[in-house]
Amino acid sequence: MPAPQTGTVDFSSYKAIRDEIAHEDNLMGTRLSWFFASQAFLLSALAIAHSSKDNAIPNVRNDYYYPLVPVLAIASCILILLGIIGGAVAIRRWRRLLAQMIRQDPSLPAIGRDGWIMRFGWSAPLLMPLIFFLAWAYLLVAGMV
Repeated sequence: MPAPQTGTVDFSSYKAIRDEIAHEDNLMGTRLSWFFASQAFLLSALAIAHSSKDNAIPNVRNDYYYPLVPVLAIASCILILLGIIGGAVAIRRWRRLLAQMIRQDPSLPAIGRDGWIMRFGWSAPLLMPLIFFLAWAYLLVAGMV
């Protein structure tokens, strides 16, 4: 059975692009889940290793997991941020192609036309790794002083 056609655009191509956007979006959620799990694990490891010490910031003299844990956490922030940026670029490319298809055939349903909603939606995935990066960098620098 041939794919249904709407106007001048092959609907199966349109559906394939929407599926790719959904797939990238799901990958983004998975990446963020990995990120938060890794940050929680690393922060817990540092807190447990440092729990019996005085109230000083962890450093090389009072914590044997220092600076390993902050360095691993910073590396995790960078890697996850690169993955999220890669996913955002892929979604943007797919959306551009989808927009071309919709211009060719306005009867196709559009997705995500509210630019400000999409910018707000992307703020957490892009900013959370940066916030954690800054927090770990502060901990690393403060412990070195």
